[in-house]
Amino acid sequence: MTETVLAMAGFGHSGMTARVRTVAIDLSEEVPALFSVRLRAEKPYGATVAEEFSSQTVVPLDAPMPQPRTKADVSVAALLDFRRLDADWDGCGAKKPNFESIRFAREFVRKLTSDSRIPTPTLHANGNVLLFVNDHDSYGDIEFYDDSRIGYYICQGNREWSGEIAFGLGGRQLPGGFSEIGFKI
Repeated sequence: MTETVLAMAGFGHSGMTARVRTVAIDLSEEVPALFSVRLRAEKPYGATVAEEFSSQTVVPLDAPMPQPRTKADVSVAALLDFRRLDADWDGCGAKKPNFESIRFAREFVRKLTSDSRIPTPTLHANGNVLLFVNDHDSYGDIEFYDDSRIGYYICQGNREWSGEIAFGLGGRQLPGGFSEIGFKI
């Protein structure tokens, strides 16, 4: 544990210093506890800096990091990670991921029942989300456009389905081919 001296500014304080204890953590090893930093600004003028930034400011938590629980959770987590990407995320000039496409794909995955096949998300170079499945005798990809449409291509054995539909699937059956490869709403 080391002690660091910080110059404080803001909240009307000028030229004040505070001694703060810091702990170096080797992030290459698993850390057994999480830490939460609470900054209290209830009385920014009434409390001393030492009271505001005491050793009680860092509180260890025993709660583990939340992990995705289902295949749908893993799929949604991957979709949400796409939002962090910038243009040229593939190094070949791909467009920035389309947030509306991500939102529609996430809604689609969340509408699937617990016994449905869960697709794997990926990005098209145009920024739209694709959800796909691929195994020994079936393939399907669904592209989510930013104007509430879905384009799809599905094949199973020698049968094929393709088309475009409006995204609002509330109460509607999925088009042909979707249930054949395991999607259920």
